[in-house]
Amino acid sequence: MKPVILGVTTLLLAKQTRHLERLVRDDDDFRLKGWMGATETTFGREWDKGHFIAHSIGGAVDCAEVNVFVQLRAPNRGWSEAGKRFREMEAYCETNPGTFCFNRPTYDDQTARPAFFEFGLLKVGGELWMERFANR
Repeated sequence: MKPVILGVTTLLLAKQTRHLERLVRDDDDFRLKGWMGATETTFGREWDKGHFIAHSIGGAVDCAEVNVFVQLRAPNRGWSEAGKRFREMEAYCETNPGTFCFNRPTYDDQTARPAFFEFGLLKVGGELWMERFANR
């Protein structure tokens, strides 16, 4: 019955991996709540603490918080048309593991809020997909 044992082991490893990923994500989320205070109190209701590279595609908070920026809530959560495109791009990366992607913020003042950012990825066939998203 080796295939059955291997199947159970594989299933348990998959469950354990998802559990560990959730623990890391929960730990990151907990730490983010302390980064610069409560989001709505510090930045206002229209802002989130967004990730340059999403958790779902390998981005994490690494104690230095270099993967975090002040991001408009509607695009970050996919509520706006631009946000739907942004989420579609992140979903493409998640569906195609190993996809090269980048986020390039552009600042026009001395704040920690980029005026806009460009998110790009290389599709499986080598086509560059890049979009510019307003953040003000």
